[in-house]
Amino acid sequence: MSNSILFPIKTLPRFEDVFNSIAEGFVNLSLPNQQLTIGLTAKKGLSLDDKFIYIHDHFAGYFCWLSFNFIEERLRDEEDIEYSYMGSVSARGELNLKFSVLILYVISLTLNPRVIYDDSYLVQSKEPYSFHELKPFVEAYIKEIYPDI
Repeated sequence: MSNSILFPIKTLPRFEDVFNSIAEGFVNLSLPNQQLTIGLTAKKGLSLDDKFIYIHDHFAGYFCWLSFNFIEERLRDEEDIEYSYMGSVSARGELNLKFSVLILYVISLTLNPRVIYDDSYLVQSKEPYSFHELKPFVEAYIKEIYPDI
């Protein structure tokens, strides 16, 4: 079974924006990005509203996926009323989960989610919280999942 962390965003991002935020995010964290494959499920078009984005680090073997879903206004929490989409980053296994938190952090720098909903307390025993609070965890996870860098 996979574990997911959710994050409300105002607009549906373009694939190119997600792709660039991951590629640039790795560079900004002094991590190589040439070993990454970032791809979409095989459905027509590049709109992300009905697709998964798969992120695979071929060198280390880490893997996670992203999805974005439109949330009808009547189903949104009051504080999320302006946030039409709910993003989700998912993974299976402890090291893949740490990789997914790294991905969540770098895309959050571009997508600017209101908060992180970590209902299972996968990162910290607190919910919800700002994506900025991921930074110390990401720094620790990088040392663990990329020890030779």
